[in-house]
Formats: sequence, structure tokens, C-alpha cells
Amino acid sequence: NNRLFWGIACSLYILVMTMFIVNLGVGVIVNKFLQLKQEMQAGLGEVDSVTRWLSAMRKIVDTPIKTVFGLTDLHLLPGHKRKLFHFFSSSKFSNAVALCIFADVAIAMVILSRLGDAQSWWRVSLAVLHHMIVYSFLMELLMKLYILGLPYIGEPWNRFDFVCVVGSVVGSICYCYGFQEVLDAVVPVLRIVR
Repeated sequence: NNRLFWGIACSLYILVMTMFIVNLGVGVIVNKFLQLKQEMQAGLGEVDSVTRWLSAMRKIVDTPIKTVFGLTDLHLLPGHKRKLFHFFSSSKFSNAVALCIFADVAIAMVILSRLGDAQSWWRVSLAVLHHMIVYSFLMELLMKLYILGLPYIGEPWNRFDFVCVVGSVVGSICYCYGFQEVLDAVVPVLRIVR
């Protein structure tokens, strides 16, 4: 039963490579900082650095406020929508969503490794848990659409989330109606993308 081994090995590979990319990014930032520091100490890049800093500040100031903050005029929303907005914007909720995504990927790994027979209580329990997670993502999406309206989909990240959630719901429905062969080819990739 090597599928479980390869699933764990793949997960560890993703974790190690993610840490490598993060360390590479930090290394580039530190290197650039040290280079700018040396230029400033030598007096060579003082004017150039100040010009670049002023240019960056102008870009920030000229950026429309809606681009930086997804929702403005929050005080104009009814009280219950404001409370819901604060709930869905909280770090605790974001952490819970991240935990659900991690759990769903783990469930997908176990289901796709085909441990046990297809009708065992374990596989059925995992499938039910997966469907519950998918529909909780759907509820989150619907609540955000209720709170923010259609401008919610105007943000690129929210559009991506919308496509992932709708795709997961369609996959869940197809799974329930027996289109397993089609889903076996498509769903693993979509789950990882989410």
C-alpha cells in the first residue's frame, strides 16, 4: 500500500519546498536591504533611494481607497450586516477556514489513496465530512454575498474563491450522483488549487 506513503511524501515535499521559497524570498529582501544600506553609507544611492521612496509613496496615495480596503462606508450597513462582516473578517474565522481547507486536503489524500474498501464506514464518514466542509464554504460565500452584495465578486481574490467554491459544490453534487470517473481526474487538482 504505497499510496499512503507517496501521499505523505508529497505533503512533506510541498512543506519543504514552501519553506525553501519563503527563505529564498527573505534572503532576497535582506540582500536588497544590505545593498541599500551600503549605498546609503557610501552616499552613492541617497538621491536615487529617496526618489524611489517618494515614487512608491505617490503610488500608495494615488491608489483608490476601494483597492486597498475591500469595503468602505461600513457604517452605512445595517447593524446585523456589520456584525456579520466583523465576524467573517476576524482572524479566528480565517484560521477556522484555513483549518477546514487543510482538513479537506487531508481527507482528499485519504480518499484518493483508496484505503479500505469503497463501502467501509471510514470512507463514508470521510465523504460526509468532505461534503460538510464544501457546503460550509458555500455558506460562507453566500453570507459574504449577502453582506457585501455583488461588488464582493469584483475583487480578483474573491472571484477566484467563488470559482473554487462553485467548482467544489458541482463536484460534490456529481459525486453524489455517481459521476466518480470524471471526478477522479479533475477534483484532486481543484482541491489542491483551493
